[in-house]
Formats: sequence, C-alpha cells, structure tokens
Amino acid sequence: MTSAHEHLFRKLKKKSQEELVALLEQLVQRQPKTETLLELLVELPLGEASAQAKQRLKRTIDPAAIRSQVDVAFDRAGTDWDAAGRAAVDLEQVSAIGHDFAQAGAWTNAQVVYGTLAEEILAQYDLYRDEGQLSWVLGECANGLLACLKAQSDLPQGQRLKEDERETLLTSLLTLWHFGDRSGGITPDLAPTVVALATASERTRLEAWVRENMHPGQDASSQWRNRGLVSFLALLKQA
Repeated sequence: MTSAHEHLFRKLKKKSQEELVALLEQLVQRQPKTETLLELLVELPLGEASAQAKQRLKRTIDPAAIRSQVDVAFDRAGTDWDAAGRAAVDLEQVSAIGHDFAQAGAWTNAQVVYGTLAEEILAQYDLYRDEGQLSWVLGECANGLLACLKAQSDLPQGQRLKEDERETLLTSLLTLWHFGDRSGGITPDLAPTVVALATASERTRLEAWVRENMHPGQDASSQWRNRGLVSFLALLKQA
C-alpha cells in the first residue's frame, strides 16, 4: 500500500456509513464499470464471524459480474502485441477475489469466480498473443478449482457442493486440463487429482468425455493429438 493510499484510507475511516454509501454512489455514477466489481467485492467475507457465515451460504454472486470484469480487462488491454500482458494484470485481480472466497471457505462463490473467469478467458484466448501471462491466470483458476474439489470431503454434508455444482466444477477442470494438454501452462497434477477425488459415477462421465474428445483414426497425427487423452484414460482405468 502506498503512502497516498494510506492517506486516503485514513480519511475514509473518518466518514460515516451514510457518507461512504454516498461516495460509492458518486463513484458508480461517474465510473459505471465499477458497479459489477463492487457487486463482487461486497460479498467478500471481511472478518472471522463473517467468514464463518459465508461457509454456510449458497452462491451469492452472479457469474455475469465476473464476465463483465473480464470484458473490462480485455477492453482496456487493447489489441496490440502486449495486450495479453495488460489484460492479465486486471484478470489476476479477479482471480484474487476467488482466492479470498476460498480462504474464507466460501467454496461455492470461489468456484463461480474461478470457473467463470477461466471460461471467459478461454473464449477470447485465441484473439491474443499470449506469452504465458493469460495461461498463468488460467493456471491460477485451475489451482483454485482444485482447492474447491479437495475441500469437499472435509466439509459437513450440508456445506458441500450440490451435485450440479460439483459437475460444473469438474467440467471446468476438464476444460482447463484440455487447454493445458494442448498449450501448456496448467498445473501438471490436475488430471491425477481430479481422478483421485472423483466418485465412481463421476469417473464414468469423465471417461465418456475423454472418449468423445479423441480424434478418430490411427494415423500418426491422431495418435499425437490423442496422447494426453490416452494418458488421462489410463489414469481412470487405474483408479
């Protein structure tokens, strides 16, 4: 935190709640794109009691708010050769929101942040010359989603992800693994961790997904493209 920030925050601490709300209203009016960011930040757990409460909450954030922040990041970055790097700086801040939710045990919200962020980056990835910056953010999303999956077994039944939420989580992880298999930049233990933590029925669906994504044919090109999928399939057979 810079000295200028510290000075500003000291002044803000002296304001009443009504004054702070009025300041936020002025900020949103003058900078409309900050509204969706505030919608995300207002849900962050900001204290021990709040964090414990958040662990029991269902999803409280709208994926559209994440999509809006991704759009803002790419719009601000432009389209020149270094645009990916500039976009990644802002996208890392969105990933950090997911991290804050995860740290507080608000796994459903963390999943929404990481999953939506990854989906939106991948949708625009081919438009940019990435030199590792965007794939690094995608790797952070993968790590965050893996943390969500790993945490489930230690949670009380009522606080675990619902079946449809868990399916969405696994789908996000598979999509990120597939990207990493082709382009790199994703944590290498993603596949073995997913396989180890998946239920028997989930492994059956994982196997179906792997087979659907295999390139047909036995020629050298198909075998090369399928090498990662074959390795994933082997992990499933060994589980």
